[in-house]
Amino acid sequence: MNIQQKFETSDRFAFGFEPEFYGKYYTEMNRVNSGNNKIKGLSYKYDGSAGVSAEMNFPPLLPCDRANDFIKRSLEQVKQFSENKVTWRCGLHMHLSTLPIKQNLTNDQFTALAIEMVDADPYWYEDAGKTSQLFDVSSQIPLEIYQDVGYRMSKHRDFFHSTISKSRRDDGGTVPNGTQPNGYFCRMPITDLERIKNCSPNINSLRQVLCSNGHSYKYSAINVNLYNTKKTVEFRSHQGSLELPKMNTWYKFISNMVNHSLQNRFKADRMEEQITSPSYIGRSDTTIKSRLWNFCRVPGGRSTRDIMSHCDISCPQSVRRTISEIRSNENYEPFIVTHNQQEYGTRYGSSDEYGNNGYEILINANRSIVGNDLKIITDNLNRGKSNLTESLDGQSLADLQERIRQLV
Repeated sequence: MNIQQKFETSDRFAFGFEPEFYGKYYTEMNRVNSGNNKIKGLSYKYDGSAGVSAEMNFPPLLPCDRANDFIKRSLEQVKQFSENKVTWRCGLHMHLSTLPIKQNLTNDQFTALAIEMVDADPYWYEDAGKTSQLFDVSSQIPLEIYQDVGYRMSKHRDFFHSTISKSRRDDGGTVPNGTQPNGYFCRMPITDLERIKNCSPNINSLRQVLCSNGHSYKYSAINVNLYNTKKTVEFRSHQGSLELPKMNTWYKFISNMVNHSLQNRFKADRMEEQITSPSYIGRSDTTIKSRLWNFCRVPGGRSTRDIMSHCDISCPQSVRRTISEIRSNENYEPFIVTHNQQEYGTRYGSSDEYGNNGYEILINANRSIVGNDLKIITDNLNRGKSNLTESLDGQSLADLQERIRQLV
């Protein structure tokens, strides 16, 4: 499987929110979150921004009831104190993992395991053995995808701004007290679309085009600083919030934006490789399938009648059924060739119970495989559209439109 196949839907992007608030200091909230009140996997940390007292630190989660319950309980812990408020100075940062989820884990299983792992070791991500319990570490979404997301955000800048509060819009205005520009902590990509498209897909080049003020790259709307270390990309544009519905809508919007670029605006290279067939298949060389396989693994193959005699198969239909069962395994299918009856000396129209054809198992075969390298689709008609809601499901789109209506 290549990286596109490993992200089948946008709800398989692991996410971690970092809601900021003003009120009780982070050390006080960590004392609250202890003993019988302890919420596993949750911690509070220092932020350092003026007007922010604490930042909540969530474990990686996937959309499911367990994740919703975790977020609800965490937000309720903050909101039980009246002094804890969200002001225009606060943000809601969201990290999306660039690694695919282990295929054998459901969203609920992943979330449960991640919560336990983070609770036991806050620095779990530095341990490759722990990371590999949650993620398929053999592949990672390439930087080109985030380059394309930045291109699309810049191209549709006004629409993206409509999804966030005025103080988070990088539009040349100033925040309520007039002391700093709007969007200071979440700079949008530069407006030169050609420069974004043509920049080298590496961390240093990419963060220069993703941050319009050219410095403080952490303060980008799309922050790629942790791509190589924590294997996440941080999206920083959402205004502060302690409301689960807003968080869920934002996750759906951003994860769909990334997945649309991944699935619909890029294609995987295909390549040919030569493969060699095994001398037998399955667990043993004595089974009927293995005997048939080995018997037919000669140039020209064997007739169905010869296969029946050699393998003690009673009728041509049973031979065809056995061949079909072998074909169903994608590892064996490329080697199987069907020969018609004329190739075995039987004239057309004189077949005996349709048993005069034959089968060959190739010793070597060529197979077309999907590579790991992705290239942007250059044909405009085949490349997915650039608008930011393309591929978004109807309910999430309606939620986003309601959000936009409230922000006007």
